[in-house]
Amino acid sequence: MENVPKKILSCKLCAILNKAQKEKRMALKKEKETKLFEFLTPDQQTKYRELIEQKKKEMEKPVGNSPS
Repeated sequence: MENVPKKILSCKLCAILNKAQKEKRMALKKEKETKLFEFLTPDQQTKYRELIEQKKKEMEKPVGNSPS
């Protein structure tokens, strides 16, 4: 029974660390995009955003539904 609080604390700590890592990754992604957009024309920026959205949709599709 002594280990239960340690396990709960460990789970909470992991959740906090995961959230912090996710926030850091998102900040780095935003910084990268900002720097990239400094070099792209407005038209290229639009095409880039469209490509990213298309890739997100492809990643969301269930795996295994491709025709054989």
